[in-house]
Amino acid sequence: IALTHPEVQGVIAGGAGLADMAANDKNLHFSFSGLVGEGDLNMTELVSINNSLDKTQMRHRLIFFDGKHEWAPETAMNIAFAGLQLDAMANKTTLVDEHFISRFTVDSKARIDAFISGKHYLKAQQECKVSVSFLDGLTDKVTWFKEQEAQIQMNPAYKKQRQITDDLVATESQIKEGFMQKFQQPDMNYWTKEIKDVQMKAKAHT
Repeated sequence: IALTHPEVQGVIAGGAGLADMAANDKNLHFSFSGLVGEGDLNMTELVSINNSLDKTQMRHRLIFFDGKHEWAPETAMNIAFAGLQLDAMANKTTLVDEHFISRFTVDSKARIDAFISGKHYLKAQQECKVSVSFLDGLTDKVTWFKEQEAQIQMNPAYKKQRQITDDLVATESQIKEGFMQKFQQPDMNYWTKEIKDVQMKAKAHT
């Protein structure tokens, strides 16, 4: 709807998106905030979409939360809704509210500090990236988040967490690609065996 209606100024997408969105570059007149659980099978799809949007001028970001393919929790939704306001300020759709910006900045810094204290460096970097996407071109407060993200990315612990996550995503993508190929073949024995195997592995992790 947003791609065909210029009056739509912002989109919050939960757990899915349009794979070919970047191909509609001329129609990307709105901001895009993707929400996805870290255990969502659609996460790789949204990561791919977000990466493709990096090549456009569209204001966009991907907000992760601890969950699967489900509605995002209130905390994540509040960040996305705040982002709609910040995008509107950046696009001059509404007046710049310095108090709102300061409050968002303080809250985001608190989340980053909590992530770093808990040694969740990947989450801290993701929070920095989201805040940069909201504040860039709007306020000089964005500088702190850019510098903090660069500092986190130099941390060996972050690099290790990044590598583990990237390896898991690559493995998941390969498995999903294999499933897609098997969908073209009417082999019920394969699916019966595969489902039992997945169920056994799931029980082992509960």
